Amino acid sequence: MGFSLLRSIIRKLISTCISTKREVEESEENDDHLLLPAEIIIDILSRLPVESVLECGRVCKTWRNHLLALNDTNYFANMHLRRHGGLLLQLQQLDDDDQYHNQSNAAAAAAKVGLILCGKRNLYYGDYDNDDDDENNIHDEKFSNYKMKTSFTKINHPLFDTEPADIVGSCNGLICLSVRRRRLLGYNNRDLFYICNPITREYIYLPGPIMDDDDPENLGIGMLCGFGYLQSTNEYKVVTMYYCRNDTQLFLGRVEVYTLGDGNGWRNKGEITYSWGPICFISKGVFANGALHWLDIKDGKIIAFDLADEEFHSFPSPPPCDVPFSGVPRRFPQELCVLGGWLCLVHKREDACIDIWSIKKTKSISNDDDMKEQEYQSWSWSREFSIRTKGRGNSICQPIALAKRGEILMWYNFAYLVAYDPRSTTSEKLGDLGRDLHCCYGRATSHINSFLSLKALGEDAKNFRTS
Repeated sequence: MGFSLLRSIIRKLISTCISTKREVEESEENDDHLLLPAEIIIDILSRLPVESVLECGRVCKTWRNHLLALNDTNYFANMHLRRHGGLLLQLQQLDDDDQYHNQSNAAAAAAKVGLILCGKRNLYYGDYDNDDDDENNIHDEKFSNYKMKTSFTKINHPLFDTEPADIVGSCNGLICLSVRRRRLLGYNNRDLFYICNPITREYIYLPGPIMDDDDPENLGIGMLCGFGYLQSTNEYKVVTMYYCRNDTQLFLGRVEVYTLGDGNGWRNKGEITYSWGPICFISKGVFANGALHWLDIKDGKIIAFDLADEEFHSFPSPPPCDVPFSGVPRRFPQELCVLGGWLCLVHKREDACIDIWSIKKTKSISNDDDMKEQEYQSWSWSREFSIRTKGRGNSICQPIALAKRGEILMWYNFAYLVAYDPRSTTSEKLGDLGRDLHCCYGRATSHINSFLSLKALGEDAKNFRTS
């Protein structure tokens, strides 16, 4: 109730400020006695949604100058993220694990769900906010579409002017995408990574990972990659595992890590021999609990790359899914995702039913690095949802977010969004962007807008225009 009232007041305040913008600008030079201390202004702005902060910056030069002055440090960006469930969800474990998870899930449930949709040639952002508490809402013309579930905004930037891309991940407002460049001869893919923040309009290109192009028999099979945040060092990392095939070794992966802003480029972390199964396209890692996770379906387990020690660890899948899988399916029957702050495994059964399992820590264990494998064993799986899908069993339903009232947002057949209500077992179609997403390139992921600056992280970022 209190949050709804505060949001209504903010809407009305911004609407009034916009309608009187001319008067504010004309009198700004004569109202120095009305100015608040900078630290109070920054504190107030950090409590507002991103969109409201942008509006405040447009109508008041003083507020705008305060925000611009903080661009070089990410001080305001980090403060804003912590108060809106961003950095909180990425924290490593606190001393009290229960406190950590309770806070994580509370923040995830309290915030409206932001979404990034990636089409063949465009990138879109949208919100899902199914707050039915309208008692204190102020319905003026400007905010009449505040709760629209099917409206998405196209993000204009230079990447999609050249070729398609795929989402690697979204973390604290930064979106990482991979651009596949197919060579004229052979099947060796050269991938570039692209990272942007739609709010700050900053972007960077990262070169593709290093590989031996001189070996004519070194045929690329595919890449596993991921994007995550290490809170203890305030570092954002891109991880790749590039798999090649030659006469002597099959599916031998080279691991490389790129840390944003450290100036070291790609760091070689050696090779791995995990039998991930058939790799024919880019597979993204799922970030949760300070690590990136991938499925090893051939051995029935999950592989985690810890961003702190930059080492691989493994732990079993839930009992129905821990059996090694054989064959070459068109669609894998399992995938990983994050819902409400938990790492989840989605099991697509043959009877057109989807089971969603979440893993949670059940007991404390030594934090010694040598105990990392045992630490993963202290987590246990529980089945949270079972969803009966409509139509044929080969329909693709990818869970991407958990809304605050319990709805599961799913990406259906790479084409449109669906909100599934576990209480009523009903679903609602939310958005369809037409032909742009009706192809194999259509992807979706949860996202939180932020003011995080790539330049402040140490990258030589460029800016793109919004028009």
